[in-house]
Amino acid sequence: MKKFIRTLSLFMLPICLFIGIYAAIDVFRVVRSHELFYTEGNRIGLNRGYGSTVTYIQQREKEQYDAFIFGNSRSLFYEVKTWREYLPQDAHPFHFDASGGSVRGLRDKIVFIDRNGDRIRHALLVLDADLLGNEEPVEGYLYAEPPQLRNNTNWIDFQKQHFLAFLNLRFLTAWADYSLFGTYRPYMKLLLTETKEHYDPVTNEISEPLTEQQIAQGTYYDEAHIQAFDGMQFEGGYSNEKLSSKSIEWLQEIRRIFDRHHTDYRVIIGPQYDQLRLRPETLRHLREIFGNTAVYDFSGPSKWSKDYHNYYEPYHYRPHVAAEILRIVYR
Repeated sequence: MKKFIRTLSLFMLPICLFIGIYAAIDVFRVVRSHELFYTEGNRIGLNRGYGSTVTYIQQREKEQYDAFIFGNSRSLFYEVKTWREYLPQDAHPFHFDASGGSVRGLRDKIVFIDRNGDRIRHALLVLDADLLGNEEPVEGYLYAEPPQLRNNTNWIDFQKQHFLAFLNLRFLTAWADYSLFGTYRPYMKLLLTETKEHYDPVTNEISEPLTEQQIAQGTYYDEAHIQAFDGMQFEGGYSNEKLSSKSIEWLQEIRRIFDRHHTDYRVIIGPQYDQLRLRPETLRHLREIFGNTAVYDFSGPSKWSKDYHNYYEPYHYRPHVAAEILRIVYR
């Protein structure tokens, strides 16, 4: 028995050591509370949904948020300064987005706001085939749903996904290298964020001013960036998402909450570079749930998808495209 206990202790010692380091360093900022979720110059890929949730919780009473932008990372480029042009002067906007995105995640955020007793006077639902095709959040620490949205029922799984990401040797190497020398190297591309982003702690908005500056100077679209667009368009095709029966129920619940709050909302299907159209059945469900006049479908070939300069890369269109879309949906 003593031999078994000694063997078990030797086995558990390195695990406990790494758990201690993981908790002490809190490199993903999910173990303890931080005054600001994002810090200047951060290169670590963080769980955006968690950051949005804790920022909302920390500031909701002070800021009295009542206008929300929901969606995945593509919704980020609907800038608050532009949206304000179509909102009352007393509106208090907040980006409540998440990486990847899912219908469950979308519903849980809106239910969470409602349960907190906060108003949803205005809302943008920025959707696409990727989000609508995910009933639940996809696997990976970047996409795990914040425990706060599920009454902490998924806390163990949430921390487990982050801990396993921390144990990744390639990540540890890149993180230690950058922490010690402050130099971003090519091998870090899939492990750390490539660009330094600007963060607004009040609206929870992330923007890319340095990238926009490079574009204005003509230095961003180099050969590597241009090659990334090759073969990424499928004109005339349809996306392969399918709304599950549960996803439809959750979207209907969102509509009921909006009705209770008398929300002025718009549902936007963005213009992806791939030029794939949203499946007609999916679009029909969205219009039945939210109403024909509230759903704006920009999927498929468009004036924007003709030019890669309207995109940072094949997956994210730039803020000027979102600004044009807002002018259309609020005209």
